Amino acid sequence: MAEFALVVPMLLLILFGTIQVGVTFGGYNGLINSVREAARYGSVCTGPNCGQLTATRLISGIQGGVFGLKSGTATAVVTYSVDSDGASTPTYSTKITVTGCLKGIVFIPLVGNILNWTDPSGVALKSTAVFRVEGQPLSAPPILPSPYTSPVGGTCP
Repeated sequence: MAEFALVVPMLLLILFGTIQVGVTFGGYNGLINSVREAARYGSVCTGPNCGQLTATRLISGIQGGVFGLKSGTATAVVTYSVDSDGASTPTYSTKITVTGCLKGIVFIPLVGNILNWTDPSGVALKSTAVFRVEGQPLSAPPILPSPYTSPVGGTCP
């Protein structure tokens, strides 16, 4: 019984630590997939408000596909940039950058303290995907769509 009493706390810490890290990794994997899906959507989107539509798609993807999400913390940032091939007569294209952030729940506070996840609002997770916007390369720099940041959480940390 004495050996059992000495070993059980360490075994439980390892067990619960594995569970917490697994839940956090699963949430991060869901975030990566949501960001990638939203960036794919934004790369073929046409219209004046593609940034807002892409951000809305990302937020709904995060809310529907990320386990352990702390409610109300999902943020989407969508920006556009011009990409040039650098040739003597350059061709230009547009790139979309989609960044998603969220706070994951720390289910086991003791494990969170050991892993230095001491922020009471949760574990900060962030993912970014960059895609080329579909269309033919242009001979002049394109006019970029408006960037968009979801109003839920402001900018990503």
